[in-house]
Amino acid sequence: DAARIYEMSAQRLDRWSGVGQPAAWHAFGVANAEELEGYLARQREFLQRVSDRFAAPLLGYLQLVPVRDFVAAGGVEIGTEGIARIQRWRAIVEALDQHANQVPDNALGRLESFIRTPMTQAVGPATCPDLAVSRGSAADYFADRQARLERALAARCLELARDAVARGYRALQAHFDQTLAGRFPFVAKARATRAPDADFVAVRTLIRHLDALDADAAGAPVEILNALPGAGEASRFVERLRQLRPLLSVMVADSSVPPQTGVEWQVDFRTRRAEEVGADQIIEWALQIGDVTTRYGDPADERVGGWRAGMRVELALRWAEGSALRPLSSAIVGVTGPEVEGDRARWSYEGPWSLLRLIVDHQQLPSQLGAAATASSARDGINLLFEVVTAPMAAANSLIRLDADRTTRVWLTLQLSERETGRVLQPELFPVSAPPLGQE
Repeated sequence: DAARIYEMSAQRLDRWSGVGQPAAWHAFGVANAEELEGYLARQREFLQRVSDRFAAPLLGYLQLVPVRDFVAAGGVEIGTEGIARIQRWRAIVEALDQHANQVPDNALGRLESFIRTPMTQAVGPATCPDLAVSRGSAADYFADRQARLERALAARCLELARDAVARGYRALQAHFDQTLAGRFPFVAKARATRAPDADFVAVRTLIRHLDALDADAAGAPVEILNALPGAGEASRFVERLRQLRPLLSVMVADSSVPPQTGVEWQVDFRTRRAEEVGADQIIEWALQIGDVTTRYGDPADERVGGWRAGMRVELALRWAEGSALRPLSSAIVGVTGPEVEGDRARWSYEGPWSLLRLIVDHQQLPSQLGAAATASSARDGINLLFEVVTAPMAAANSLIRLDADRTTRVWLTLQLSERETGRVLQPELFPVSAPPLGQE
């Protein structure tokens, strides 16, 4: 131990910034891979000399029958510490012999492999190994050395990752607050209708910030943020963005840059019948997305299509000619609702986020869905609720007192997927602000 064999300099590793040299070169004071091999060779040669000249002969002497009998009879007191040293040197001599004879998976080989590979591949937080730190053993010199190296490297990697994630998060926060907060879809639902659209280029930049944060944290930014003091809200913000990333990546993809991707959709009408009100008075249901129009009653393979930015999205409902009810315009009822013309009600959306605006306006999250849904009516996908105030036909153009039971409620379920992979895309609640670090 006094010779500090295979022991790195803690001071050198503490100064390792993760930029430039691999951790192993910095820790052992070498400039390149050739010097590292020279260092490892010198450690082996030193131990081999000590083993050949002192340890192996002494251990052999202690194995002689008369010596063993003498020690066992109490002729000499070795003590607990002495026994531990003997066991430790036996393991060293055995490992040196195994390494020299190229025995697979020997303790010395594992130690040097760790130095050559994980410690040499670590050139920054993003390339730090995912270390499962071994416990080591006082009786196994090489396993103990490896465990110390693993702990030191893991601690330094975590420290660097925390610094990198903190810097990366602040950059992401600044970008979000300056270019996206208050713009659709990063706005409270109550303000979404009048909110300006978020720029697609700004959203792509947000995704790049998020990707960089993942890289700095080796794919675990949430876990690292959780380890920082006062970063609870920031951690939840990043987790929300990571959940939204698949959907946003496809929606804002640059169609001029390969590989091209896109959003595919499939719709099912009247999916929560147990919770419908007045749906049986509607004779025609039509969803139009771009140039594709599909209707209630169409075969499943015709209730599909694709969406890209700028496509018009519209749901139109028409009440039956013989129905006693008619939809009321927003001007009459004094609440926000669909456009109404005679026996028709339409919800229309345009602009770059048209499909998402439809979803945000009408999506009912699992926490909002009641227990009335049955196994036959509940479907996988995005549950959308459309409500329109209706009144008896004779009063449809008059100002009348409206009761809650005159609101028609209808459901449809929309399923979104990525065109190339078929991966399901599920909107979540969009964050509206980026909390600063240090805010719980």
